[in-house]
Amino acid sequence: MLSRASLMLVLFLMVSTPLSVAVMATTEASGESSETQATVLQLDAESERLELAASLWESMPAASVVSTPLMESTGMIHMASGSFDPLLGEGPETPMELRRAHDASHTGMAIIQLHQTDGTALDELVVKHDLTVLDVLHDEAWLVRLSETNQADFSVLQEEQAVRWVGHHQPGWRLAPSLLDQPSAHAALAVIPTPDLAVGGYAELATDMVRYGAVEASCDAWMCLVAVEATAARSLVHHLAHDGRVLWTEPTSEWRVHNALAWSIAGVQNVANNATFT
Repeated sequence: MLSRASLMLVLFLMVSTPLSVAVMATTEASGESSETQATVLQLDAESERLELAASLWESMPAASVVSTPLMESTGMIHMASGSFDPLLGEGPETPMELRRAHDASHTGMAIIQLHQTDGTALDELVVKHDLTVLDVLHDEAWLVRLSETNQADFSVLQEEQAVRWVGHHQPGWRLAPSLLDQPSAHAALAVIPTPDLAVGGYAELATDMVRYGAVEASCDAWMCLVAVEATAARSLVHHLAHDGRVLWTEPTSEWRVHNALAWSIAGVQNVANNATFT
C-alpha cells in the first residue's frame, strides 16, 4: 500500500512539474512580448510627435540691418523747473541766491547739448576731453563733470562739430521746484549724490550736511536722507544746491520708528522672553 502511494506521488510530480515550468515560460514570453510591443508603440508615438513638431516649426529668416537716420535735435533741454532752448533763452528762472555765473569753476558741472541723440559722439567727447557723465537731461543734453583743465573754459567743447551748446548747470536747477520758494515747509529731504563720488565721500558728505544745518544725515551710493528743522532749512538747501557732490535734492517723507520696531530696538522682547518674573 505504501509503495503504491509513493508511486502515485512520483507520477504526480512528473506530470505537474513540466506544466508549471511551461506556464512560467509562457507567462515570461507573454510579458516580454507585451514590453516589446509597448516599446515599439512608444517609439512610433515619439516619431510621430517629432514629425509633427518639425512640420509646425520653420527656420528663422536671416537677420538684416536696417539703417535709420538719427533724429535731429529738438533744441530743448528739459528741467524740473521748465524746458528751454539754450540758444533762445537762459533757462528756468530761480532766485538770485541760487544762480552762479561761473558755477562750473566751483563744481565742474556743465551741460552739453548735441545736435543729435548720438551716444557714439558723446563717448568720443568723453574720451577726448576727459569728461564724466553724471546724468541725462533729454532730449540731446547730458550733465557732465569737466576735467580740471577745462572747468573755466567752454570754448574747446563748443568748437566740437557734434556740440550744439555748452553751458553752466545753475544751482537752482538741482533743486525740486517746491524747495525754491518754501524750503522750510519740509522736515525731511532726499539728496542724490553724484555718481562719481567715491566710497569715502559719502560719510564726508553726510558730515558736511549736518554742518550745513541738518539735524541728522545718512548717505549711501544712491541717496542721502536728511532731517532738518524749519529754522535751518533755507541755509541747508542753499548749501546743497551749491555743492558739486549733490546731483538733486527734493522733499521726502520723514522716517519714524513705529511701536513694533521700537519694541525690538529697546530690547523689550528679550526681556519678555528671558525674565523669570513674567
